Amino acid sequence: MINILVSLISFLLGLIPLWQMFIWERSEGTPLTRFTFVYFLIQHIAFGFGGFLIAIFDQDSSYLSLHGYFPYADGLARLQLINLISLYAALAGMWAIIAGRRFIGASLHGCPSILRRDHHGAMVENHEQLLRRICYVSLVFHAIIVSLQWYATYTGISDTGISRYLIQIGAKVAPATFFFLGIWWPHGRRGRWIFATYILVYGLMQLASGGRAPILYGVFMFFAGLLIVSPRWFMHPRRLVVVAIAAVLIPWLAVQSEDIRLLYHSRVPQDLGDWARNMTTLVGPKQIGVEGTGNISPGPETLDRTLFRFGARITELAALDIVARTPEEFPYWGWSETDWLMLGTGWLPAFLFPDLPKDEDSGVLFLRHYGWAVDPEHGHAMPVTLLADSWRRFGWPGVITVHFFWAAFLTTISMLMGRRLSMQVIVLSGALLYIFTFSYTDDIFILATSMPRKVVVALAYATLISAICLLMSTRWARVRADSF
Repeated sequence: MINILVSLISFLLGLIPLWQMFIWERSEGTPLTRFTFVYFLIQHIAFGFGGFLIAIFDQDSSYLSLHGYFPYADGLARLQLINLISLYAALAGMWAIIAGRRFIGASLHGCPSILRRDHHGAMVENHEQLLRRICYVSLVFHAIIVSLQWYATYTGISDTGISRYLIQIGAKVAPATFFFLGIWWPHGRRGRWIFATYILVYGLMQLASGGRAPILYGVFMFFAGLLIVSPRWFMHPRRLVVVAIAAVLIPWLAVQSEDIRLLYHSRVPQDLGDWARNMTTLVGPKQIGVEGTGNISPGPETLDRTLFRFGARITELAALDIVARTPEEFPYWGWSETDWLMLGTGWLPAFLFPDLPKDEDSGVLFLRHYGWAVDPEHGHAMPVTLLADSWRRFGWPGVITVHFFWAAFLTTISMLMGRRLSMQVIVLSGALLYIFTFSYTDDIFILATSMPRKVVVALAYATLISAICLLMSTRWARVRADSF
């Protein structure tokens, strides 16, 4: 009961700073770059809403690590409070930047060249064809990257090869296409069925192979674009029904997708027969249930267990474990001399520093102390998250300080990007929004050292997509001129 009460109060109180972030960024002339609001919205969904589902539907469930079984209830209330405090710390960091800009008299209100506001406050595209072209080009890029990922999976391209590396780079920005679709969708006139068909096929293929995260990320980016561009779009009764159906269907499909991996012990269907079997399992009745101890049992699963499992997945189990056992079992880790050294060199290639001392606890490796068998070289599904890492290092001061400055950074970039909405800025905004938003799963060290590389990738992506769109526009203009 305590967990339910704390989770409910924390979730509701967390909506206040989120709403204020939305208002402030909207008033500061940043029509597409709501980096701060969207980042903390997804964090609140993961920890606030996900934790609330755990609290309501928990039936004395436990999770297993190499150190044994631990109840979900142990660290839930503390995690909710940490998330709540981080939201208000972020609000303070955002206000510090806004107040500083106003104090020095800097005007950040640009004159959008592509989008303008109507009398309802919605963003109405001024060049619908250009926005649709961005959607087409970015969708083709996304399809190419996904196809190459599948090809690499089935042909066994080396994990260290240059081809694999380029595919991974493209995958870091390709989902921005769903954000562009969200921007264009409310006022799009032609081609919706093409995008809807692609999304349906892509979604079913990912879910049928046990890939929940790509779909959840894509759905969030799409609705983030809708919310940023046209908040009133959701107020129509029929659209509210569609959103409600999606809110029920997506968690159910996500859990069904997890069941596919539990049933068949693989994420890679080997032939058409496997694909057909997985599709049937995905859309059919549940075949297994998962008990509170994590054991799999045959037969259907109750609705409350399904909602609990969905909440447990989006809350990030590693973060819950860190918060529950720090500092009672593990003292605060602080920041070592090796951390400072690696922070200054981590964004550069490792071969430049052959004599750099190795830290056995760098990155996610410290999770081994908590009993998690992480292996970064072959991938892992145990995100530390910025929230948990700031807590395990410094406690409450760390949570407040880290999120204050992180929000200040996001707000600064948001304001700088919002001066003028050229096509290049729109494309870059989508790429950066995706990179920033899902960085909440990173720890402090990885966030700081990988962000420069990610920004460079976003710039390259924006340059490529914009160049192709401009080339298409030029050729189309020539064709029309020749026809006259």
